[in-house]
Amino acid sequence: MLSRLDAARLSEEQADELLSSQEEKHAAFIEKKDVETAADDLEETLMK
Repeated sequence: MLSRLDAARLSEEQADELLSSQEEKHAAFIEKKDVETAADDLEETLMK
């Protein structure tokens, strides 16, 4: 059986993992937007 302290630590680890996962998803989203913007800029340049 988990003690309250162990449960709190486990919850903190889970929160850290969730936050890390959300940060990674956000970073990937930002990177995707940057790539799309760069592709759009290149396409616009090539069309000139």
